Amino acid sequence: MNTPSIQVGCTGFRGGRRAYFQDLDVIELPDRPDVKLTTYRRWRGEGDGAFIPRAQAGLVAGGFAGEAAEAAWAKTAAIADCLQAEQVLLRTPSSFRPTAENRAALTTFFAERAKTLAVAWWADGLWESAPEMFLETCAAAGLRPVIDPLAWDEDAPFPESDPFYWRLSGRIGSGRYTDYDFDQLLDRADGRTGTIIFTHARMRPDARRLALHLRQLEA
Repeated sequence: MNTPSIQVGCTGFRGGRRAYFQDLDVIELPDRPDVKLTTYRRWRGEGDGAFIPRAQAGLVAGGFAGEAAEAAWAKTAAIADCLQAEQVLLRTPSSFRPTAENRAALTTFFAERAKTLAVAWWADGLWESAPEMFLETCAAAGLRPVIDPLAWDEDAPFPESDPFYWRLSGRIGSGRYTDYDFDQLLDRADGRTGTIIFTHARMRPDARRLALHLRQLEA
């Protein structure tokens, strides 16, 4: 196996930012419309890791068109600039269905913008039952598909995007991941570059275990 280059982190801080980045490489920020740009700049100075902010909700509310969407993207880009973020996370709700109109709206809005600021797309709802359409839309719009590789439909083509963006929502039962799960992840990530974000209730210990394992492979 070729050692992959992976940033490992969690969604949301647990404890101080400096302490967080002593163990982990990246933080996926929750949607916080109340946070000011000056606060994001301060956060940038409090840790050496990477930040992934959320794309502003006005993008979806505006249907990825019009003044509301333009304003939301401007705010998203400003936040990314404050954090020196290489990518942002776009989440669309289940009400944003895989219609031809919605697919076209994403492609029109992001085809050029995603060339200057990478956008990882986390699609809720019916997109999950149409993985090939999801991947085709990502490719057309220049978006990075956000998936859980351990829950991906085995009959669907596996996303080969590089860099990749994987979110792990936890195993049924304890929520914790085993060493075997990590071996599966690394097999999937063979030689690639990407981000793995843990999101379950006991995510921090799992994220630290995987990060340590990757450092040992690189040593």
